[in-house]
Amino acid sequence: MTEVAIDPRDPPPIYAQLGRKRRSVMKKPFTLAAVAVFSIVALVQLLRLLMGWEVTIQGFAVPLWASGVAVAVAAGLSVTVWRERLQ
Repeated sequence: MTEVAIDPRDPPPIYAQLGRKRRSVMKKPFTLAAVAVFSIVALVQLLRLLMGWEVTIQGFAVPLWASGVAVAVAAGLSVTVWRERLQ
């Protein structure tokens, strides 16, 4: 039977993995901010789409279907940036 030397300063394996993930977030704070912004934009556009809020810009009424496109684009960007952060 072989003995394994355990250093008491080493964290348990699960905590070591969590620490690595936490450090990766801190190394890329811009990506976390970008995910937050894209998510908020997607949420607001989704609310506009569901609630039927009207938006008029200099006399031009923005159609509701534009919010559907905006939701898809913003949510897609948010997911893409989130996945990139994990690599």
